[in-house]
Amino acid sequence: MGEVTFSWSLPSSYANDNDYTFIIFDELDELIEESYDDSSYTITDLQTSEQGCIKVAALHQYGISAVSEQFCESSRVLPLSEVEGLS
Repeated sequence: MGEVTFSWSLPSSYANDNDYTFIIFDELDELIEESYDDSSYTITDLQTSEQGCIKVAALHQYGISAVSEQFCESSRVLPLSEVEGLS
């Protein structure tokens, strides 16, 4: 199975507070994560060359940012190791 990983930069501090979490949506605007606290997200269990897409908004004690544009990436599956010892 394949996977894709998305990474983003942390927002600048606002009102001397840089404590952010993130809201992650899929390509259909369905909620994936409501209070995600990392700056990268991995979609797993994709088929070879299947595309995964997300949109991200930053959540701060003072509010929510605008939702990002959609980012998509195709999965990459590592080739299987050559089997040795067969005759």
